[in-house]
Amino acid sequence: MGKILTKIGQFYLYGLLAIALSIALGIIWFKSNSGYRVRNGKVYFRTFDNLHWQFQSKEVQGANPTTIRTIPRSGNQYGTDNQGVFFGDVQLMNADPGSFFVLDWRQEYSRDADQIYWKSIPITDDVEHWEVLSQGYSKDRTHIYYGKTVVEGADPASFVVTGEGTSHAKDKNHSYNMGRRIN
Repeated sequence: MGKILTKIGQFYLYGLLAIALSIALGIIWFKSNSGYRVRNGKVYFRTFDNLHWQFQSKEVQGANPTTIRTIPRSGNQYGTDNQGVFFGDVQLMNADPGSFFVLDWRQEYSRDADQIYWKSIPITDDVEHWEVLSQGYSKDRTHIYYGKTVVEGADPASFVVTGEGTSHAKDKNHSYNMGRRIN
């Protein structure tokens, strides 16, 4: 009986390892097949649609097919050419390709010499004092942000993210969850 249980346990363990390996390889494959592509003189951004389980390509309007490149360490989400910067298929308005870099691709923050961006949206021009916190939060001298949204009434001097793996935070006056005041 003990040998049978051992065999079943081994079979179960190998099955779990095979599933985990398949998921990891799938994620790597999907990420490596996303990004910017040039076809017939046009630039396209290719990404995987998690809802429909298929790749989608969208034309990147205004991108130069001879100079487009994916920005390193950007999760294949950001690109630049000789004239502009792109997040997916959207051009970041007034972004400077010469000074642009990705700060934290997992939280989708980036910057150039004059502006901080969340995805393709400028959120602050206080580049000197801005910093990424965690769990989607960031701050500058006067505001706390959750993604692109200003967390109304939050105090930057006392604000801390309290939940590891969650979006709970607090300052000297209130508690917050996902950028919303909860007390």
